[in-house]
Amino acid sequence: RHDADGALITAHSRDIPAQQTVQLNRPFRRLGSRSDIETGYAVVTVLEGQDIYAYGSVIDNATGDPTAIPMKRAPGAEQQWIAAAAHDGGAQGSVWRTDLCVLNLSGEAASAEVTFHRDNGDSASFFVFLEHGQQVVAGDVVAQMGTAGTGAIKIDADQPLMICSRTYNAGTAGTFGLFLDGVQVRDAAAEGESVWLPQLRQNAFFRTNIGLANSGDVDARVRIFLFDASGNELVSRWRTLEPGAWTQFQEPFSRLAGRADIDTGYAKVEVASGNGVIAYASVIDNTTNDGTAITMKR
Repeated sequence: RHDADGALITAHSRDIPAQQTVQLNRPFRRLGSRSDIETGYAVVTVLEGQDIYAYGSVIDNATGDPTAIPMKRAPGAEQQWIAAAAHDGGAQGSVWRTDLCVLNLSGEAASAEVTFHRDNGDSASFFVFLEHGQQVVAGDVVAQMGTAGTGAIKIDADQPLMICSRTYNAGTAGTFGLFLDGVQVRDAAAEGESVWLPQLRQNAFFRTNIGLANSGDVDARVRIFLFDASGNELVSRWRTLEPGAWTQFQEPFSRLAGRADIDTGYAKVEVASGNGVIAYASVIDNTTNDGTAITMKR
């Protein structure tokens, strides 16, 4: 476990029996005697054995809302996209903000340009500089660029970096948020491919939004299909995205398909032409405005 400057706080080893889980609760405080970590990170090294999966959960003490942090492999990549970011209001009185995390384990000092591509075609950017081992979290990153609205973020660096984000509803009692990982262009969808967004909901308790970003260098022609739990196609829509463009379908099950009784549904995103398409969904609790990110699956 390291602080934001890369300084080692503590190191411990654990034996994990086959097909079992070991969780270290509040390790920065209980093992490292630190309760002042605004932004830190952990490195997990497998000394013996195989098939190890690691994760973190960052929990808002005011709301009890956890954000899952999946494991990443160093050093990352030089160009990545965050599919959605915001400094904006939303439905049900929600107030959306995005924190961007950049970690440099490349072995060299690194610089990166962070560019916000807004849904109206505007863009804004700033640079971040990191020594090896350093981590920077840019809180409310869209506002830090002197702008507002919703869109996607592109990161261009001169060294491979690990990138991730948390977008959250900033309520008076605390935050409710979701994790979105950095996506490389090579992992985005290209012409002839279809990707899927499972576990979607649109009813009295939850709402679903579906977003698309074009990280490619040519126009992308995309078709979205919505399905109910039985696999019945409800509606489909076409969109053309210019390079760097971002769009979001607000509550498409309700507004496009006329359905507000979807306890479990799914979507297919079909790329007819182009490349670099990143699709995601957010399923939001109407009471708390807590969003759950649904990343695309092949």
